[in-house]
Amino acid sequence: MSTPASLINDATGARRGAVTNEVGLYTFNAVQPGAYTVQVEQSGFKTFRRTKIELTANESRAIDIKLDVGATAETVQVVAQGATVNTASGERAGVVTAAQLDTLQLKGRDYMGTVRLLPGVVDTKNRDAPGFGTNSGIYIQGGRGDSTNITLDGVTSLVPAFMITLMVAPALRPEFHGSAYEYRRNEALNANNFFNNLTGLPRARYRYDIFRYTVFSAFPDPAKCPPR
Repeated sequence: MSTPASLINDATGARRGAVTNEVGLYTFNAVQPGAYTVQVEQSGFKTFRRTKIELTANESRAIDIKLDVGATAETVQVVAQGATVNTASGERAGVVTAAQLDTLQLKGRDYMGTVRLLPGVVDTKNRDAPGFGTNSGIYIQGGRGDSTNITLDGVTSLVPAFMITLMVAPALRPEFHGSAYEYRRNEALNANNFFNNLTGLPRARYRYDIFRYTVFSAFPDPAKCPPR
């Protein structure tokens, strides 16, 4: 017996439907990162709802559902809490947020340096120079460097021919601050001396202009950053 299942985006309320196969399996593909609710309804059984299911980019998550006998007006609600272990596949995925890119002090301003913060990642590349959008030198869970996939907002960003070069780089938004000032001396600001006034001579030329400036970058408060 096929059973209808729904996937609901907690942020937007968008709903997607699926139907279980003959052995009770169901799948939702190409799901964007975010928080979701899974709901299953079947005549003669209580409605099942599991809420606050957090999904990251390219993550596979198995949600086992057990329907209890009862009226559909009754609802069994389960709230997902805490970190879960992915038992559906052996892949490893992680997310670097926009706030982390904006606020972390990145060596060489290379955004790929944030990947080493994820569990199971080893980064062997020296990132002193500004980054050129490459994931070379990065190994995840002991895998090959060219066996990883990097996505930006859920879309693959690697050049297929190389698998180490990124087509699109995320924005890094340091804010620039500074100051500029001048030390100025000019005869127009000075009084003439007694003897010049006595003989009718103008003030002597006396001019110095010394300019100075400072420039530095700072990272904005993530709470004040506009959404991407």
